[in-house]
Amino acid sequence: MSLRFNFHAIGICRTVPTLMTRSPLLVLLICITVSLPARACLWDKDTMATENARFPEVIDIMTGNFPRHSREFHQWRIAETKKLLSKTPLESSLYDDLAVSQHKLGDHAAACGTMELKDSIKPGIYETYSNMGTFLIYTGDLPKALGFIRKALSINRTPTSAARNTNNG
Repeated sequence: MSLRFNFHAIGICRTVPTLMTRSPLLVLLICITVSLPARACLWDKDTMATENARFPEVIDIMTGNFPRHSREFHQWRIAETKKLLSKTPLESSLYDDLAVSQHKLGDHAAACGTMELKDSIKPGIYETYSNMGTFLIYTGDLPKALGFIRKALSINRTPTSAARNTNNG
């Protein structure tokens, strides 16, 4: 079943033009505020699967109806990824999986350390800098986070296609 919104019925078509003529700076501020958090993005195998799959319905995204992993999943994934890394330490995408799970469990410092290790092994990968920038946002180091996000964007200005176009192996 598809849900369609009637923007006229909820008053958006009347409100936005009125707001824009009365307070254009407020509209600009709202647009900037809404768009800023969208720049940070975590990259791991789950992101890749989502990016490569058909996009869910807009209503699903708006209501938050998409898969989330449990704390236990991330604990398991950390243990399994560490085992895999001991066998294949040059497999750079494993570092992303490990760091994202560390981040999801709230260990942002460990996630940053994992990205630093990955960058020392295989420098210059978009996902490394994108993840690092995102993790640093959570540690509160916004200037450093911005530096990593800029680094990531200097490698690839279209992040949704970045992971498909770079060789992370």
